[in-house]
Order: sequence, then structure tokens, then C-alpha cells
Amino acid sequence: MKKLSLIALATLMIVALGTGMAFAAAFNVTANFGVRVTEQGASERVGSITLAGDTAADIFLGPGSGPGSNTITVELLGNATISRTFGADYNYGGGGGVAFDATDPLLGGTLDYSVRAIEGDDYFTIDIDTDGIAGDTIVVGHDDISALCFNLVGTVYNATDPARQLVQVSYSDGISDTFSGDIYVATVKPKSVVLEMCNKDLYSDILTPEGLAQGEDCGFGSGTVCMFTFEDNAAGALNGDYQFTIGKTDGAKAGVGFTLIYIEKYDSGLDTWNDLGAVISERHNSDGDTIIAADFDSDEELWVASSEVVVDVTLTGPGLYRARALYEFNTCVATAGIWTTDVYANRVPCGGSWSEMDWDIVEFFLPSGVPTSYVFPYAAANVGTWVDGIAFTNAASVAVTINVTCVEADGDVYTGSVDVAANQMAVGFVDTVVSNLTTTSSDAAFGDESYAIYATGDGTFYGFLFIANGNQAQGYLPIGGAVAH
Repeated sequence: MKKLSLIALATLMIVALGTGMAFAAAFNVTANFGVRVTEQGASERVGSITLAGDTAADIFLGPGSGPGSNTITVELLGNATISRTFGADYNYGGGGGVAFDATDPLLGGTLDYSVRAIEGDDYFTIDIDTDGIAGDTIVVGHDDISALCFNLVGTVYNATDPARQLVQVSYSDGISDTFSGDIYVATVKPKSVVLEMCNKDLYSDILTPEGLAQGEDCGFGSGTVCMFTFEDNAAGALNGDYQFTIGKTDGAKAGVGFTLIYIEKYDSGLDTWNDLGAVISERHNSDGDTIIAADFDSDEELWVASSEVVVDVTLTGPGLYRARALYEFNTCVATAGIWTTDVYANRVPCGGSWSEMDWDIVEFFLPSGVPTSYVFPYAAANVGTWVDGIAFTNAASVAVTINVTCVEADGDVYTGSVDVAANQMAVGFVDTVVSNLTTTSSDAAFGDESYAIYATGDGTFYGFLFIANGNQAQGYLPIGGAVAH
């Protein structure tokens, strides 16, 4: 009896195991891999995917307990990753699509199945939330809500190797179902967008603070630069809503950030560049955090922190475009060297994309002297015994030339300059320190009215104005003046 019991138990286990295996279903995969994606594209839209049972007995199982009740995982192969985060609920057959926040694990699961994809992951999931019946299908990527967007930068896929011209995925779930059929979701095509420098030479700028207050030696400055041109003259190319991500988070140059971005299109007939009204929709700092501010127009710190920006713009078809940037820097932080950015662009929600890594846009310099501008707002009229003296100090190791403009109270303008040798001073009366002081007016003499002095040098210098009449004297330091870019 004991032997019979063991045999019966073994038989029961085999039957139970066989029964358990019988619950596994077989599904057929059909994918639209006729969709063409750009080689090394930053965010390419691959084809839609349909899953269907092989027979009437092969149905989708999900106890209806919410997300994760039965999960199909679609793995991206060849180092591809998801380039767009989305969450979407559907009824079987792909109808009734509703978007939800894919980053919240408690959301989704209100319809038959839900799709969840997170940017940067090398997979996406399909949660079956309601038991299916014979003939039910799961459809993914067939509309904009669930558009499957793949980042192909750095992947093995290319347009020249026949073995690597098709973008591949694989399928699995946690209940031993099998998936056969199409493993391809797109066909790779060559790059077509040409990205180039705006000019032959790399743009350069000197880290010059603007409007320095008395006693300050560093501060904020600004500039503008044409970063790159791009062109694709293929039929239907560069048409529609596009999104650009320009800059860096990790590895961003410290102390430099974006203020505004202009995307412009060239009109060859009028030889003009037309602004397309690009809008910065997101700003990120070097930690990758989103910068939220109500008023960027008055916060230079936030501009400087904007090391990466997301820009929305509508392109108008084939032709030549350029991207220009207004930027802000903090000379207390920024150092000399090349400012490099990454460039990612794609049609919304994805497709027609291209990218460029470590694109050089500005080379910053800290020469022996940083150009400086000062204003001496008042010097006394040289009447009676009143005289005005001035001192210019050059603490740098190279000479500095200071251009001077004097504006008298009656509007007469005198101009001149002074060269100050390295590590030396120029001291004396204004009209003797400043050489070649000339005017185009018919004024009788320089200094017959009180006047203001505007001084701009090609390097750092310091100044002091003193006023005396032989019995009394006073003096003051200048105030910072704006430096034109």
C-alpha cells in the first residue's frame, strides 16, 4: 500500500504539473517594422506592436487587481533605451486610450491593459488588468499616447550592415507564456540632417562682468552666440512640432547658462533669418533638477544655473535653420575654456531625430586683463583755482589702453585715450593724463563746464578722481559701467 501510495502521489504530481503547464498560453507578435528610423537618432518612433493568441484557448490572463497583475516585459535590444516617458490605458484592441502618469505606480489599470515606459529604461511593460476572451488583442504604439520612442544613440543599429538594419526587441512574462513572430520594430535609415558651425571659427568671448559695483571684482556678464545650423532637404523633412534639448547636466560648464534660445529659418530670396518663436519649456541645472521660477527676467542666478534647456518650436519644412543663444555667466565661478553642449532634436512625440555630443559653442578667455568700464559722474569745471586730477592703475602684467569720453554739462563731448604700462599708474590732471583729448564741437575750451568721464579699457584697470582748489580737496572711486557685447 505504501508503494502504491507513492506511485499514486507521483502520478498526481505529474498530472498537476502537466495541468499547470497547460495554463501557459502562446501568443503571436505582429510588428510594423516597415517604419524607418534614423541611424543613431536620439528619439525615434518605432512601429506599433500587436499581440494575439495563437488559438481561441490562448487568452490574456489578468485577475483585475490593478497594475502588475500579469506583466509582459518588452526588452529593447542592441543598447537601445526608452526616450519618452508615458503611461496609457487601453481596452483590448487598442481602443479607449487614456494617458496617465507613468512614474506613479498606483496609477493605471482602469481599463483592460496598461502600458508603462520610463525614459532611460531598456524595457517597457504591459500590465494585463482584465481577463481577456478569445480573439482579444493587445495593441501598443498605434497612437500618440503610447508612441514607442527609442533612443538609438550608441546602439549597434546602422544603415550599412544588413545584419544590424532592423531594431529588435524580445518579449516575456511571469506565467511562462510564449511569444513568437516579429521581433523587429523598425528599419534603420542613414542620417540626413546636417549639423554645422555657424562660422568657420569657434566663437570666442571674454568673461567680462557687467555693471560692477564699487569694490566688486567679479559678477555677471552676458553674450549671444550662433550655436549651429542644421539642414535637411529631404521631402517632408523638418516639418511640424519639434523639441530640442540643448546643453548638459552632467559635465556642464560651471557658471554658464542659457537665457533664451532662438530658432530661425533662412529666407534666401530676402537674405534674412526669420524667427520661428521657439519657447523654452524646461530648464535643468547641472544636477539634472528642473528649475522652476516665476520670473527669469530678473534672476541672473537662475539663468546661469540653466545648463540645459528644452525648447519647443514648429519647423516649416526643408531648408536651412540656425540656433542662436543668449547666455549668462558668472565670472565669480566661470573659468576660461570651451563651453560644450549636447544637442538632441526630434519631432513631437518622437521621430525625425538627430543628435550631437560635446558640441563646442563658445571659447571663453581670461586674458591678462578683463575689459572694464567705469563712470566718473562728476568733475568740477576748471574755473578759478579748481582742478580735476585722475589716477588710472594697471595691476596686470601687460599694458592696458583706456578710451575716455568726457561729456560736459552743456553737451560738448571730448574723446581721448591713455596707455598704462604693465604694473604702473598714470596720474595727473585729466587733460594731461588723457592724450589727444579732442572734440568736434565749437566749444571754447575743455573743462569750462562740469563734466562726466566714461572710461573703457581693453583690460582690467582701477581709477580714482580727485577735485581740489588749493584749499580743499575731495575724491571718489568710479561706478561700474556697462560693457557692450
